[in-house]
Amino acid sequence: MTKTDYFRDCTSLDEARKTYYRLAMKLHPDKGGDEEQFKELANQFHAFKPSEFKYENEFSDWNSKAYSGIIEALMEIPGIVIEICGSWIWISGETKNRKDQIKSIRAGEHYQRGFSAKKSMWYFSPKGYKKRSSDELDMDSIRNIYGSEELRGNSQKAIREGG
Repeated sequence: MTKTDYFRDCTSLDEARKTYYRLAMKLHPDKGGDEEQFKELANQFHAFKPSEFKYENEFSDWNSKAYSGIIEALMEIPGIVIEICGSWIWISGETKNRKDQIKSIRAGEHYQRGFSAKKSMWYFSPKGYKKRSSDELDMDSIRNIYGSEELRGNSQKAIREGG
């Protein structure tokens, strides 16, 4: 059997994050996927080395296992919408009823969890993230700048690319 190189077209961490998320939702055994393919996806994701960086220490600050752990934990929560925008994970949908489940997800030492009252959305962002602008961006602006990959439930998928 030939192995698939899941990340061959990815040059940045943002591209790899989106690819991992999209394929995890397809290959995860709890979503009807094959366990061996999912393990291979995870192994390749953890071994991924980008060729492009957004900032100087992006790769040294990165932890693929923390990221994949957050995604896998979120996949278990029904009724939420998980959206990847750049290096951030945004959560919307039925979050009011799922607040305790979201808060129970361990962000680890590489990510921080928060709630944006203005956007009415939960998020996981890289720890140490420093906002460069004083502008307050709405979600449409964030999607246009960083692109977006969104999943609703098990089957309603919408992908928007921006930037």
